[in-house]
Amino acid sequence: MHHTHREDYVLKMYRYLRIYTPREIDEQIISRRLRIFLKYHDRGSTYKEHGRFRAIYLQRGLTPEDHRIQFFHELGHLMRHDSNRMFISGGLADYLEWDTRLFEMYAALPHHMLRGYDWDAPDIIEQLANDFVVPADFAEKRLNQLYRQSIVQPVVTRKTDPQLPTHSESYDPANWSYETQRIMSQLQEQIGEEVVNYVGLLRND
Repeated sequence: MHHTHREDYVLKMYRYLRIYTPREIDEQIISRRLRIFLKYHDRGSTYKEHGRFRAIYLQRGLTPEDHRIQFFHELGHLMRHDSNRMFISGGLADYLEWDTRLFEMYAALPHHMLRGYDWDAPDIIEQLANDFVVPADFAEKRLNQLYRQSIVQPVVTRKTDPQLPTHSESYDPANWSYETQRIMSQLQEQIGEEVVNYVGLLRND
C-alpha cells in the first residue's frame, strides 16, 4: 500500500483526537476537541476563521452521510489552508480545493481504520458506508482509490462519476502571475513534493 503524507496527517489527527474506531468518528466530538464551533444553518455549508475563533456551519436538513462529508470538507479548509483566501485564484485555488477533497476522503474513510476489512467481500461498499456513515458512492470511490494505490484491480462495478478533476486549464503554470509562482514555489518547498500535472496532482498521490 502506497502511503501518502496526507494519510499520515489524518492518522496523526485521529491519534491526537483519541479516536481509534469508525463508531468514534463524530462531528460534535471532533469539533469540541479541536475547539471549533459547530452550527447548523439554512444556507450552504461553509467555515469561518477570525483570530482564534474557528467555526464550521453545516447546511441543515441533509442526511447524516452528507453532513459528514461536508463537515470534513470544511474541516480540511480550516486545518490545512490559510484562512485569508481573498486574493487566491487560478491554479492555486484549484490546488487548495483538490487538497481539501482528498482530506475529506481520507478523514471520512481513514486507511488505518480500513485494514481489518475484507476489501473483496461482496458487500464491502455497504459495510463501509454503514460503519463510517458515508454515502455508498463515496465509499466506492475511496475503495477504488485504495485498489489503484495497491496496484490491484477493483472488484466493484457500480458506475460513478469521477471524484477528482482530471484537467484544469487555469492550472497552466505558463499563465501564472508572479505572485502565484512565488506562492506555489513556497508551497512546494514546504511539502517537499513536485507538482507534475495540470490539476495540481503531486508525485506521491
